[in-house]
Amino acid sequence: MLTLDTSVLGDLFLPVEEIRKIKAKRVIELVEEREIEIYNPKIFIVEFMSILRRFLSKEMVENALQVTRSINFLEEGEIFAIARELSLEVHPRAIDAYFIATAKLIDSFIISNDKTMVKNSRKAGIEAYYLIEEHGRVVERLREL
Repeated sequence: MLTLDTSVLGDLFLPVEEIRKIKAKRVIELVEEREIEIYNPKIFIVEFMSILRRFLSKEMVENALQVTRSINFLEEGEIFAIARELSLEVHPRAIDAYFIATAKLIDSFIISNDKTMVKNSRKAGIEAYYLIEEHGRVVERLREL
C-alpha cells in the first residue's frame, strides 16, 4: 500500500521541469502495473484541485481528477486523532499531518516531492521517499510490492 502526496500527482499537470513529470509518470506506471493500492486522506481532492486551478482552467482540473479514480480515500474521522497526535509530536504542516496519519493508520509508505513532508514523515517513523532525489529507490521499492 502507498500514500501518494499531492506534489507527485500535481507534477503530471503543472508547469514543472520535465524531469519531474517523467519521474511522476514512472511512479504512476509502476503503481498501475503492479496494481498497488493508493490510500490518501480525502482532503487530497481539495488540495489537488486547488493547486491545479492556479494554472489550469476549471474544465482541465475536472479532467485531471480522472487520475484519482483508483485512489482509496480515508475520511477525516478515520485519521483525525492520529493527525492531532502527530501535530504535537512532529509538528508538520496541517495538510501533511493528514497524509502522514493516513500512512501510519494503514501501514503504508509515502512518496512525495516535498522535502519537508518526507522529513516529517520519517520523524514520525513512516517510510518516506523524496521522489526528486530518490527516484531509483522509489522504483526499487515499488517493484518489491
